[in-house]
Amino acid sequence: MLKSVLFDLDGTLIDSADGVIFSLREALNEIGCDSVIELTSKIIGPPLPDLINKVCCDRIQPETKALAIKHFKKSYDSIGYKKTNSFDGIERLLENLSKSGFVMYIVTNKRESVTKKIISRLGWTHFFKSIYCIDMFHKLVDTKTDLLKKLLDDFDLDPCQCVYIGDTLEDKLSSELNRVRFIPASWNVYGLSGGPITPDLLFRGL
Repeated sequence: MLKSVLFDLDGTLIDSADGVIFSLREALNEIGCDSVIELTSKIIGPPLPDLINKVCCDRIQPETKALAIKHFKKSYDSIGYKKTNSFDGIERLLENLSKSGFVMYIVTNKRESVTKKIISRLGWTHFFKSIYCIDMFHKLVDTKTDLLKKLLDDFDLDPCQCVYIGDTLEDKLSSELNRVRFIPASWNVYGLSGGPITPDLLFRGL
């Protein structure tokens, strides 16, 4: 019987593209680097260092990359995160899940400080028993697969009683490696296809 619902954040609960792209442009301007790919919603998802590598095509030196990350964080933590919106129907989904007795968690590649700012700004803090972010455990956890495993272990969750909802192949693979049922957040048109079309249909299908 399903008891726990685990969520990815970017591209699943929230559309953070406008804020991320805004701050990414600012960071690239600061280091004088042009993006080698188009900055659209399709790039959202990887941890920040990987995102910098992706848009710069590994052309920058480590010290320049560190500077870009510093400028991105400064911009995103003060301005960019405020441009975040939730997808249509997500708040209703969270309310319905909560009323139905499901315990909810977030497992995300996003940094802890800004994740909690966004969740607080949206008024969602009370929905989640815990939030696990990729930077919370330093070198002990450096992949989403490991992060998901740590949450399952820490809260003694039975994978058979959990579902993980995400929008990327990384989310799907992390679920499979942890023996957790995966559902694609297909309301994000840039994410994985298949599965429920809207959050309301997802809730009715659980």
